[in-house]
Amino acid sequence: KNRKAIEDATSSLQDAANAKNQLQKDIEPRKVQLNEALATIETQIAEEEVKIANIEIDQLKADVEALLRTYTLMTSEKWEEHRSLLKEGEPCPLCGGTHHPYASKDVAASVENELGLKLKEKQQQQKDYNQTKQLIGQLNAKKDKANKDIKSYDEEVQKKLEDADTKVADAKTRLETEKGKTANLEARQAEKAVALSLAEGALQ
Repeated sequence: KNRKAIEDATSSLQDAANAKNQLQKDIEPRKVQLNEALATIETQIAEEEVKIANIEIDQLKADVEALLRTYTLMTSEKWEEHRSLLKEGEPCPLCGGTHHPYASKDVAASVENELGLKLKEKQQQQKDYNQTKQLIGQLNAKKDKANKDIKSYDEEVQKKLEDADTKVADAKTRLETEKGKTANLEARQAEKAVALSLAEGALQ
């Protein structure tokens, strides 16, 4: 009976130790996966931040607004009418200048076209900047979640390892207890054998 109990306790200890070893093996790949995901996100954030690092967004906004005002003014019907009334050598009623390079439709059209292209370019830069900032915000949210996932997993792993250690310790205690019982039983049996031997000797 005691031998069977020791065998069972030994088997339980081995099972507990094997379960702990398997848990430790399973932990590492998942931790690597989580850390790699975080590293990928951090790399993406750095790459996007480089794209807009040298952009002065306030200056860019000011440029867009100034170009938009100028372009709108130059393409308005009133501006077209005002240009047609300008005469070389006579002062402009708006600025006072006597030289009117934009009075010519061809020159004005060229300038309008150039302004229009410049405006589109600046507006595209502004759009790209805003989209990149939005993407960085999304990536930072993913980064926060990745960090929370790692923390949560570490806490989960810590709990599982503590449970595994407890099971191993309990199994060891059970085995030592059963071994102790067996040792006590064997000691009593030895005492009985000695007493029996002495009794038999006395009777002879």
